[in-house]
Amino acid sequence: MALVTIATVYQTILTACLLLIAKGWSITRYTLPKNDLSSITLLMGAVYLTYSAFYVSENVKSMSYFVTFFLNLLYLCLLYTCVKSIIEVRQTLRL
Repeated sequence: MALVTIATVYQTILTACLLLIAKGWSITRYTLPKNDLSSITLLMGAVYLTYSAFYVSENVKSMSYFVTFFLNLLYLCLLYTCVKSIIEVRQTLRL
């Protein structure tokens, strides 16, 4: 059970760090606007809940497929958010 907890927290923290870097935190700006922080908080909550559900439903095949699908959908949303943020930061750096 401790391994599941550590893996879930690790995935959440890693994703949060990558998302913060994509937003330009500590690279182009030292503070983030309130709406960026709230969206990061919501995404990290979704990552944590999805990974928790993934590890809990690992033994139930029908539920495992649904959670895996939702996890892949979440990764697509995170990819879109990161690419969009990186493009915005690059435009800021060009100015």
